[in-house]
Amino acid sequence: MELTPAAQQLLTEPLTRRLQYVRRRRRIRYANADRFLSRTEHLHHHQYEHRSLCLSLTGEQWYGKTTLLHWLHDQALRQPGRGVPSLRIDVTAQWTLTSLYNACLKGLGQPIGSRGDPDFKLDFLRDTLAKKKTSLIIMDEFHDVRRCQPRQLPVILSGLRALCNLPGITVVIAGLPEVENTLRNDPQLSSRFERHQLTRWKEGPEYYAYLAAMLSDFPLPHTSELLDPDSTLGAKLLHLGRHRLGAFSIILCEAACLTLEAQRLSVSAADIQRAATQFWNGHE
Repeated sequence: MELTPAAQQLLTEPLTRRLQYVRRRRRIRYANADRFLSRTEHLHHHQYEHRSLCLSLTGEQWYGKTTLLHWLHDQALRQPGRGVPSLRIDVTAQWTLTSLYNACLKGLGQPIGSRGDPDFKLDFLRDTLAKKKTSLIIMDEFHDVRRCQPRQLPVILSGLRALCNLPGITVVIAGLPEVENTLRNDPQLSSRFERHQLTRWKEGPEYYAYLAAMLSDFPLPHTSELLDPDSTLGAKLLHLGRHRLGAFSIILCEAACLTLEAQRLSVSAADIQRAATQFWNGHE
């Protein structure tokens, strides 16, 4: 296995730098991610003049939703020009319509208050989005709107509709599969959002190509048993990660860190087992 140039250069660097590099946020291409990002990119440049199409991204916990949103947000921020091309916010339980608008305004660097007429806040937000040249609004953890007070949910959804009605704005919402039910129960929103779903990973060519891309970016000199076609270690990693992209990716990164700390040459079965145990003990 050939290492990436960056990983190759790090082979002789101090341990702290190598650990930091392994744990950094990286983009590894795979089919679902490419489809979602390319579709968002297309909408970003070809929105309707008076009515925008928006996207939803759903999947169970540790399916890779938040990482995809990071990629999407970072990609938008790299666009040439001034302003704030992308706004990213996290939905929380007990939100109100004011909370929605305040979160957007805060993300754009504007002063906020817990009171005030929501219609005025929407007008202020609309003007601010135009001044900041913002054309992408990303909302993560959108399933939490269902944990708001029941009387607040339809009001918050009306605010989401108002954002979707802003010309040239692409709204992306992401969360657990129950987001689908929220959209389905609101005919106007249902027709505005194009659905994208992340699913469980299966053992196969795409999975092993993903592992190879990850491993080639680790500053370890020897090829791991994970890529041995006669080994079952790759299948074991998938099982330990419960077929969830986010889980087995973190487990693999932490296993590589254990390998580096022990001054071993490649990721072993023991490293993976230990990393998986530590991961799930911290998240269950």
